[in-house]
Parts: sequence; structure tokens; C-alpha cells
Amino acid sequence: MALIDVRDLRVRFTTEDGEVEAVRGLDFSVEPGETFGIVGESGSGKSVSTQALVRLLPGAVVTGEAQFEGRDLIAMSDAELRRVRGARIGMVFQDPLSSLHPHFKVGRQIAEAIRVHQKVPERQARATAVELLARVGLGQPDQRAEEYPHQFSGGMRQRAMLAMAVALRPALIIADEPTTALDVTVQAQILELLRELQADFGTSIIMITHDLGVIAGMADRVMTMYAGRMVETATRRDLYHAAHHPYTRGLLESIPSSKAAGERLYAIPGQPPSLLAAETGCVFRPRCGRATDVCATPPPLRRLEREHLSLCWLPEDDVRSAVDRSPSEVRPVPVAQERVDHGDDVVLRLSGVTKHFPVRGAWFGRGREQVHAVDGVDLEVRRGETLGVVGESGCGKSTLARLMTALIPVTSGTVELEGRDLTRLDAKQLRALRRDVQMVFQDPYGSLNPRRRVGAIIGEPLAIHGLAGTRREATAKVQELMELVGLNPEHYNRFPNEFSGGQRQRIGIARALATRPRVVVCDEPVSALDVSVQAQIINLLEDLQDELGLTYVFIGHDLSVVRHISDRTAVMYLGKIVEAGETEALFAAPRHHYTKALLSAAPVADPDLADAGALRPLAGEVPSPVHPPPGCRFHPRCARAEDTCRTQIPVLERRDGDPVAVACHFPLTELVGEGAR
Repeated sequence: MALIDVRDLRVRFTTEDGEVEAVRGLDFSVEPGETFGIVGESGSGKSVSTQALVRLLPGAVVTGEAQFEGRDLIAMSDAELRRVRGARIGMVFQDPLSSLHPHFKVGRQIAEAIRVHQKVPERQARATAVELLARVGLGQPDQRAEEYPHQFSGGMRQRAMLAMAVALRPALIIADEPTTALDVTVQAQILELLRELQADFGTSIIMITHDLGVIAGMADRVMTMYAGRMVETATRRDLYHAAHHPYTRGLLESIPSSKAAGERLYAIPGQPPSLLAAETGCVFRPRCGRATDVCATPPPLRRLEREHLSLCWLPEDDVRSAVDRSPSEVRPVPVAQERVDHGDDVVLRLSGVTKHFPVRGAWFGRGREQVHAVDGVDLEVRRGETLGVVGESGCGKSTLARLMTALIPVTSGTVELEGRDLTRLDAKQLRALRRDVQMVFQDPYGSLNPRRRVGAIIGEPLAIHGLAGTRREATAKVQELMELVGLNPEHYNRFPNEFSGGQRQRIGIARALATRPRVVVCDEPVSALDVSVQAQIINLLEDLQDELGLTYVFIGHDLSVVRHISDRTAVMYLGKIVEAGETEALFAAPRHHYTKALLSAAPVADPDLADAGALRPLAGEVPSPVHPPPGCRFHPRCARAEDTCRTQIPVLERRDGDPVAVACHFPLTELVGEGAR
């Protein structure tokens, strides 16, 4: 018997523009102990459908039936549902910082969740909270229980949310994008923790995500949603190797690992439909390359296998095949493939770059501690290439990006742009030179002024650097930039909130290109985007590079994206470069133990590799940058560490003509080839 059985779920909102039907007749069920994955683009109805079940959508009209442990959640009174939430259904949200109250200590919040449902003394609830924090892998749980959410890292906050979610051993956990904002190592730890908790407590999990690699390693069954409907559901293997619906196929083909390095990614054309409009035929028809006249009629729900259903007119035997290429059939290109030779024309050179930030609260600067954000980095960026920079959160990637663009001053060292040292320029000289180095930020909405029109936002750099000309000329230049990045020039006078996430990122790219820079630093530019929109932005960046001769520094935590777009890659750990060189050589056979750990922690969109144990989390947390370890900074987490590693700092160097430089006393030369995926 299913733990939860949902039938004809519909969710409607009343807006100024009319009634939005966000979920349209959704049916699904979850068995006891099962992990049920839900995938789809933003706006497909994934989060809305699950939040509607536990009434977390104020103002929404929810109809249908949701039988949970023999009772209908939708028909329950508010008081009845409060007894179910937390006790029998736990929630883990995408952003734990916004879910944890900033004014209360973490231990108190977990204890409160327990006492709401159980009549236990406060001291006992607090002791249970400490036990739970230890259970989810937080060191020094007694101390952590007395700390506030802002004192936790992103991974630690997500662990605290998991502790709260399992505090009362619920039968079902709804995990809504629980790892989207985390780097690969912390993501792997959280996923492993979910598996352990599920095994210990027998909990069912609904996993909502746009990361198909996460689903490949976690889910038993998967449902694809589009425009508020289920368009396909199947076992994990059937969905990845025998997908039927064109939308599911499009999502799988958009994964960077499904294409060889340098090959253009597939991106689903167009945009999801407005949910204000009434349905006419197949909702995916306007974006489907397989659409025919029959698609103007609503498609039937076909049963291809016992657990494989598809809402599509395609013949039942028209499934994902060798022609479509499944992720497991398409492996990244071998090391021998030739990439473009960018020669030795260095456009950006960093020499001994260091950036230390003083810890707040020091008195008169005496004896105050320093955050070692970047510590002695030597790096070269060649003209026309893409240099990828990877590493865990807190390793110094974003600080390095701001040093490259002269947004913050160096503590020591030099940053040279075509031979000119940016660290020695005065404000006027730096302002003139800054037009040659521009930046694209991670959060396109946060980096765009919501009160200014898009035309003014894109045109601002032109005005700052005296490139605008007359008002008519400035408008023409901005509209030309909008067209260059794939935006409609007629939307010149719209505000940022009138654009989708992918369109806002295009606005950020257009602004960065306004001054025709030599170098563009992209700081996590696609990490918050759906897989299909991500493919569009990656293709756009590559097209612009070819057309304008741009040089990129591409910072990311998605290793498959970095591998696809980069010519060379640098791996950072705790403020230092530990490995750097040709991307394919580095990814196929990592020399540093940290690089190997990153690759082993990265999810792969292949159920077979996931089941074979390809995902291996890296234990432990990144040490404090205030007190970095002596010697090799990775030695506290490295299984190969010896006394030499604890006392001597390794030098970044190439050995015997190797295309990759490594800073390690005991590099992985004996493991060449094992890192390939």
C-alpha cells in the first residue's frame, strides 16, 4: 500500500493578470521506504505541488485528494495538519538560512520542533537536539547547538535542517532542491546522509531537483513535470536509458556530460508556456521538434511498461535509443583530442597574489587575526582561452575573481593586464583600464538594479566610459547588445523582474560586453539555472567567444560544466592553487588527491555508474581560513598524508613534461586514468 497517494491534484492562484493554474490534475504515489524524484524546469510545478500537500501556499486554492497513512491531507483541518507536519512529514528546503530563524540558536529550534509534538521536558528535548546534530555529522554538537544559523556554513545549515526534519522520525521527507546551492563535496555528504537516515528510519523521500545527476544516484522512480502536469514517470533506469517523452529527452540531452568537450550543447528551444492560458493540445507542442498535427489534440497517457507512463502521441516503441545517446553511452573526449592552441600570449598574469581580510572586532589592529582568502597564487590566462577555476565553497574562488577585476585591492602580489600592473594604478587610471576586464555574477537578479530599466542597466558602462554618444546612438548600441545575446531589442524599457532567470543572465552578459572587454570573469554564471537554460547560456558564451575573441575566466562548482567549457582548469583549496593544466588531462587523470576527491564526489547522470559506487563523498569540512593548517593545507582530510605533508608546503610544479602542474608531495601518478568518467 502506498504511503501517499495523490489523485487529480490542482493548485490555482488568483493574480492581477487572471487565474494561474500552477498544477493541473497531478497523479502520483510514493511507496514506504521509496525515494521518488521529481524533475523539470523552473515553473513546472515541482515545488508548488508538494508544498500544496502540506498547505504551505497562502492564498492558493487546492483541490484533489492526497491519501497519507489512510487520511486525506487536503481535507484535513488546520489543527489536524499541524499535527502531521513535522511529526509524520518533514521538510528540507533549498535555502536553509531562510528556513532557520536567525534570532534563535540552532539547538533551541530543533528542540522546539520536538516539543511542539511531544510533551517532554526542555532539557530532554535539548539533549535530543544535540544527539541529532551528532547524528547528521556535525562535530562538537554541544557547541554547535549553542550557535546561531549565521555561524554555520551552507553545508552545516543543511545538516541542521535534516536534523530538524528527522527529529520525530517522520514517515515522509520532502526534500526541495536540498543541494542546489552546495558545492560537490558537501552535496555528496548531504546525499549520503539522506541515504543513511532513510536506511535507519525507513523514511520515504520525495526529492525535488533540477540536477539529473542527483536523481540518477538517489531515486527509485522519477516523475518529469512540465507546465503543471506529469508528462512522464518511470523507474530511474527506464527514464535515463529509455525516455519516451521529448521533454524528458531534451532535459537529458542538455546535460554537459552528454556532449564531448567543445561540442555544442542541446538546449530546449523556447520558453515554458504561460499558466494563465487554457490548454489546447499537448502543452509541450510549441517547443517540440517531433510535433505533428495530432499534437493539437490532448495526448493520451500511455503505459509503456508497468511503471513507465508517458503523456505523448509518439508510438510506444519510440524511446530513447542509441541515436539519442544516453549519458552512459557518451563519455567525455579522451585526452588525445586536440583543443585550440592559444599559444603563450598571456593577457592576464597573477604573481604571488595574496588577499587577507582582518577578522572583525579586533582592537586597533593589534594582534588581530586574518582570513587567508587567497594566499600566494600564480596564474596565467592566455588570450582567447577559457580558464576554469573549481573548488569548494570558501576556497577563495570568488575572492580571486574580484582581485582579477580590481574590485578589491591585493594584500600583496601583482595582477597584470597585458603587461600593466593593476595594483599600481591610481583610481583614474584603474577606472579607464577596468573597461577591459568585466564580470558576470552568479545571481543575475541580485546584480541588476530592480528599479532601473534594462536599457539603462546595459547602457550604464557606455556612459561611465564615455562610449555612449548621443541618446539615439546609445539606444542603438544597447539594442544591438541585446540582440547579440539573444534578447528582444524591443524589451529595452522593461524591468528585470519581467524577465526569466536565463534572460536576466543574458542581461548581465550584455552589460559585461558593453565596453568590448578583453577579459570576462564569470563567477558561477549558470549555477542557479535549469539544465536547459544552463545549456543556452553556455552555448551563448562559446558563440560570443568565437565571434568577439573573448578571454574567459570561468568559476564554477559544477565540474561537468567546467570540463565542457574550459581549455585549462585550476583547482583551488583554502586559498591556494593545488593543481592546474589542460582540462582534459586534469579531469581524466587527476594528480592531486583533492582533485580526485572532487571528481569522486560529483554526481553523474548515469544510474549504472551511480549504483557502481562512483559517488564517494569527501569527509570533513574545509579548515578555517583564519588558521589554515601548516604544510599542505589538504593534509587533515587526505588519506595519503605523511609527516612531510604536515610540515612542508608543496610547490606547484610540472614534472617530466606533464601538461598538468600539481602541488603535492605524493601525487597520484600511479592512478593515471582512474579519474576518467
